Amino acid sequence: MIIPAMDGFYDDCPDFTNFADQCGQIEDYFQDNHDGKLYGAYGASQGGLIITELLTRNRINIQTVIMDEVYVAHQGRLAGWITYKMFDKYKNTGKFPAFIHITMKLMGTTLEELMGGLEKTLYLNASDVTMKRNFLENYTYHVRPELTNTTSKVYLWCGSKEPYAIKSHNLQ
Repeated sequence: MIIPAMDGFYDDCPDFTNFADQCGQIEDYFQDNHDGKLYGAYGASQGGLIITELLTRNRINIQTVIMDEVYVAHQGRLAGWITYKMFDKYKNTGKFPAFIHITMKLMGTTLEELMGGLEKTLYLNASDVTMKRNFLENYTYHVRPELTNTTSKVYLWCGSKEPYAIKSHNLQ
């Protein structure tokens, strides 16, 4: 099992640049170490976006893919900026702005459900540069038509109350 970590989200790493760069690093690793082949990949949330981009680029052969609660439906720069500001406030004060409850409802969850998972995985040492770039990239991502060229077997998972994930699935 190989679990890649994005730049900007682990100790002593460079800042996050963009998803294309992150995918290039993953592709280089698999080309150099595994003949460009991967039996299976699992990506949840932003990990699903990374896998979507890898499938679109088609530089490595991934036989089977599971994407769970993937959000690749373009939501815009404003959504990225607002999300960055919410997480920046949380990082600095331990509290989210009140309007996060609206965002969570749109995502089909609650703040309490979100934090149950995030408190275990949220990397609070990320720089402001990393956070801004990451949220803007995430919320302005566009699925490209080249995705249909993949030969991978893809399974899309999400809950029935996750409207953005369902919208994302319809794009793929």
